[in-house]
Amino acid sequence: MKKNRKALQVAVVLFVGLMFVPLANAGSIYTFTVNLTSGPTLGTITGTLDLPFVNPGGSGSGAASSLVFTSIPAGFGSLVGGNMATSWAEQVTNLFTVTSGTITSDEFFSSTGFAQPSDVLCLNSTSSSVGTVGTFDCVGSLNELNASADVFGYNESGLDGITFSPVSSATPEPSSLILFGTSLLGLAPFRRKLFGR
Repeated sequence: MKKNRKALQVAVVLFVGLMFVPLANAGSIYTFTVNLTSGPTLGTITGTLDLPFVNPGGSGSGAASSLVFTSIPAGFGSLVGGNMATSWAEQVTNLFTVTSGTITSDEFFSSTGFAQPSDVLCLNSTSSSVGTVGTFDCVGSLNELNASADVFGYNESGLDGITFSPVSSATPEPSSLILFGTSLLGLAPFRRKLFGR
């Protein structure tokens, strides 16, 4: 009886403690939309952006852990490098600044190679170049997706040429899941005693 009471006390303490375990922040997730208004291949790019360096609603600067296209204009077909630009072979620039949950600066430039045809993505809200790949220069205020010399679209509106929308993201700490499982195991003997099973 004494042993069961002690086990119940431990289980209750663990269970109550779960209520005070903080959520681990998985970083801030954003959706983005870029309207390609100039060039031979017009249309809209949409995607998601994971910024692990900043809490939702917070501020900071750092690299995106993933930038994934969810749709691109049909004229591009399928991109040689796939839909995740952060995994393309040439990662030239990857820097985002967030202020109170709003992206206030972006410098992202990656490519699948140094020569055409290669997939190239340039998102640049600054007033100057953020790098070159082969003959391609990611100049100031340029947002461009380029698949070949004949298949590309762009706008020269910098940050105003991209719409970023935050998507709140938080996941439980792994340790809280372990505590929860442990507390349930601690309660198991009492379930049998209380309910006759």
